[in-house]
Amino acid sequence: MAVKQNKYVTVVIDIDTKTKKIKPVADAHLKFNQPTEPDSVRWEIKRFPAGAKTVMIKWEVDSPFLHLGAEPADGKTAKAVLIGTGNTRVEGLFKYSVLFLSSTGNIVTGVDPRIINDPVP
Repeated sequence: MAVKQNKYVTVVIDIDTKTKKIKPVADAHLKFNQPTEPDSVRWEIKRFPAGAKTVMIKWEVDSPFLHLGAEPADGKTAKAVLIGTGNTRVEGLFKYSVLFLSSTGNIVTGVDPRIINDPVP
């Protein structure tokens, strides 16, 4: 059996320069049973809000991924890139938060997008 190559939905996390708040984030829709459709997610962090030093993904209950990691960011188009791969193939709606933390670990701001993990084409 051939191994499926990861195909990504890119979730862009960016700060509105006027309001200083995170721009709204669309749900990521994954089709894990379809070889030509995405089954993984790339979180592309465009900018960090003032006072934030790190970024974290926090799952409400479970993650739809076996592996969470990072890719090198070029610093020009993205400040950080996080990835979720190894889809668990569990159908459902996965709620999570992208949290920006200060150097002392306090939450500076965050956003609560969702992942729809769907086996149906």
